[in-house]
Amino acid sequence: MVGVVAERQGQEVFVKAKKAVVLTTGGFGANEAMRRAHLPCPFHYLGLSYATGDGLVMAQKAGAAMWHMLGIVGQLGFKAPEFEAAFQTRIPSERFVFVDRDGKRFTNETEMKLHNMWRVASLYDPERLTYPRIPCYLIFDEVTRKKAPISRDWRPTNDYEWSLDNSVEIEKGWIKKGNTLAELARQIAVDESVLEYTIKTFNESCRSGVDPEFGRDREMMGPIDTPPYYALEHWPVIVSVSGGPRHDKESRVLDPSGKPIPRLYAAGELGSLFAWLYEAGGGLAECIVFGKIAGRNAAAEKPITSS
Repeated sequence: MVGVVAERQGQEVFVKAKKAVVLTTGGFGANEAMRRAHLPCPFHYLGLSYATGDGLVMAQKAGAAMWHMLGIVGQLGFKAPEFEAAFQTRIPSERFVFVDRDGKRFTNETEMKLHNMWRVASLYDPERLTYPRIPCYLIFDEVTRKKAPISRDWRPTNDYEWSLDNSVEIEKGWIKKGNTLAELARQIAVDESVLEYTIKTFNESCRSGVDPEFGRDREMMGPIDTPPYYALEHWPVIVSVSGGPRHDKESRVLDPSGKPIPRLYAAGELGSLFAWLYEAGGGLAECIVFGKIAGRNAAAEKPITSS
């Protein structure tokens, strides 16, 4: 590694590396072409627009091997057309279900793991040549609508404050509204009779305290029976991705044969250690630990002497 070519005020800047280069450019969650090439289903991005995968391209040009390209930290969230990043959602009541594009429930909605919620929606139907759960729909009633904002967590790039009772988002058309379930079904292009049957069955489960389809706990169920009724479209959304240059415990970037590429290091989301399941807070710990290792080892390299 000899340095970095950067841009400042529209001009190229050449920064010579006296000892080494450390890549900490983040992932490729904001790069739609890379998402399509490497990820198993359609996604929107929850994070920052500058995570465009530049570090992967630079590392590949230097001869790096890639790893963990299917590593995804993702949820289910809402994507508004007016905003680049998707919104996290938090349902403030037990009176809700998720339904697929056919209007049917497909999971125990209260047991989806936060950073892996996307997986339950990623099913591909080879006979129909489609993802029947993308998008899926959060269905709730007036009680839930009034209780609290559906989205009320950090929003990295969206300069927007969700309304307390979700009324503004209904006016915007983000949340679809129907005075009856049949009317709501037409709003989201779902079969009316199927959605009515799904909600009727769920409400009966609430009364009996037993969910025979998916085993949702009694205390986590509430009937969806107070009109109007509402639907909010949900997609798999990315928090971060793990794919990138493979590195060893010394943060040295490796080539396809497993040998370190001289003077090249990587840390953080770029080529993260998390290959499959992510533990909350693990990304921050990884940044701190391997950032320190990479910086220490890069600083310890002997300076490059000019020929």
